[in-house]
Amino acid sequence: MLSLWNFLEMMLCFAVIYSAMLTRIGGAESVGDAYYFSAITQMTIGYGDLAPLGPLKLVAPCQGIIGFLFGLFVLTRFIAFLPSIGAVQEDGE
Repeated sequence: MLSLWNFLEMMLCFAVIYSAMLTRIGGAESVGDAYYFSAITQMTIGYGDLAPLGPLKLVAPCQGIIGFLFGLFVLTRFIAFLPSIGAVQEDGE
């Protein structure tokens, strides 16, 4: 749960950056668009209806990479908590 909270918190922090530079997001009309742009960027979806301009062309890919790596980190931590395959096979015999 804490990892999910951190993922959403990162999304919110980047959204604040985007809302401060709203004119640098092509197609954005409101602060809600900045939050939407942050969400689709961090989840590496990228619908294409909004586009970063100027310095945000460096920030948006960084957010995408960070979001991807964080998701990968959470997945590997989850897998580490699973019992090993050998332990499961020994219990079944």
